[in-house]
Amino acid sequence: MTMPAPPTVTEPALLAHVFFAADGRGPANGGEAGLAALWNAMAASGLDQEIPGVPEDLEPVATGGFTERLTVLGGRQTADGDGQLIVYQDHDVLGAGLLLAPDGAGTTWIDLQRRWETVLDGAPAVTGSLGSAVVYLAQISGDVPAHVSIKPLLPLLPAADRTNPAKVMFERGINLWELPPTAGGAVAHHRRFAAVAPLTERDTLDRWLWSDDRPGLVPFTRYLLHAAKLRYQQLVLVRDLPAVRDAVADARAQCDALAAHMQRPLPPDRLRAVSARLTAAQSRERGLVDSLSRIRSMTGTVRTADRNMRAALGRPAIDEPGGPLDNDRHIAAWLTDQLGTEETYLQATNERVSQVTGLAAAAVETAQRTRQESLTLLQTSLLGGLVTALAAIQSLEYELPIRSSLHAPLIAALTAIAVWLPTAILHWPPGSRPGRWRPFDAALYGFVGAGLAWLATGIGGVLIAGTTPHWHWTLPITAAAGLCTAAVPLLSRSRRREVTAAEQDR
Repeated sequence: MTMPAPPTVTEPALLAHVFFAADGRGPANGGEAGLAALWNAMAASGLDQEIPGVPEDLEPVATGGFTERLTVLGGRQTADGDGQLIVYQDHDVLGAGLLLAPDGAGTTWIDLQRRWETVLDGAPAVTGSLGSAVVYLAQISGDVPAHVSIKPLLPLLPAADRTNPAKVMFERGINLWELPPTAGGAVAHHRRFAAVAPLTERDTLDRWLWSDDRPGLVPFTRYLLHAAKLRYQQLVLVRDLPAVRDAVADARAQCDALAAHMQRPLPPDRLRAVSARLTAAQSRERGLVDSLSRIRSMTGTVRTADRNMRAALGRPAIDEPGGPLDNDRHIAAWLTDQLGTEETYLQATNERVSQVTGLAAAAVETAQRTRQESLTLLQTSLLGGLVTALAAIQSLEYELPIRSSLHAPLIAALTAIAVWLPTAILHWPPGSRPGRWRPFDAALYGFVGAGLAWLATGIGGVLIAGTTPHWHWTLPITAAAGLCTAAVPLLSRSRRREVTAAEQDR
């Protein structure tokens, strides 16, 4: 049996695609800025001539980062026509396609790769993008496309030695292989391909890879765009998965701590502090709710990208295991399964957090109600006893054995206590009320302190000198005492904040 002759490569060309998120999200927030930088770099490399019917200058991205249909934003070509650049927006993705196809003999894929890397300033791939792809394409001789092997082509391809990639073959003899990426990283979202077709199928290869008369992107460009979105989601998940699992673990630990606190009698403030910490774990950025929302959004993106990838190319005639289509299908399946698993964990943990915080809120409310009832009873008892004593004094016409000069400070002190006592009992300890009540609480405490200081100063003067002190002494002492006691709720509130912060750190 005669073996097929090695294929002859004709008209080698390089096709480069770079994809950005139209809303600016990406590994380095590329978006419109990244596209503009790439446009300027390509223009500086000789792509400075107008393409008829295409905007010569780069048009702005659609408002909101979304278009209903494919929109060409700009285009340039070289003076000799061997290079052409098209920039476009398709829904929520910005794309730049560069075709380098010199007509002269002696052109190699390695030379074209150097030209592409010159545009990138020596970098192997575009940074700040959703993904990129380089396709080394050519026509080859040979009458049996199914027998075409990548091995004779490997020496002609950049950085492709010692590889044996799986093949995909489409109708009319278009053969496709994916080469190892030259850019490192956990996820290969900067990809390289080799695509060849028989000499008689030049137009077919062009319509499949670069342009045709139908609206929208050509099949392989459409496939690469959605594959880039898929692989970017893989990159994001691999990057963020530790943070998602840390959020779940932290929320579960806080749930366990709060549940343990509710098993023993604790002040409501302690329960509130632990509950607030759990609520923060649920609602903060990168917390449970945020992570759950991100996972669900990623799930929708993955499903859409997978569906659009499958529709872009149709069913190939040959689809070897480990080929580019097979790899992308496996990535989509892994992402769907992994995202579903993470969503289940996040949803279950989020529901548990809501249940535990609800129970904690009920426990705090019950404790507060019990405390309120106890304090109300104490207040009623104290005020009732005071009223009974005053009524007895009045009915029995009992006169207190105190000097008339002490009547005014005694009345002031008793009045201050009568006004302050109900509020103090209901809102004990000092400083437990919201901040807007602090001036009122400070005034009440100052009123009580001043009244008691006035009475104490008068009693002291009578005991020591036989008469109440002159107002030159009474006024500063009373004012100082009032200011000191007015500071009690303010200082107590600061202390409560320190205690709460310490509780949240434990």
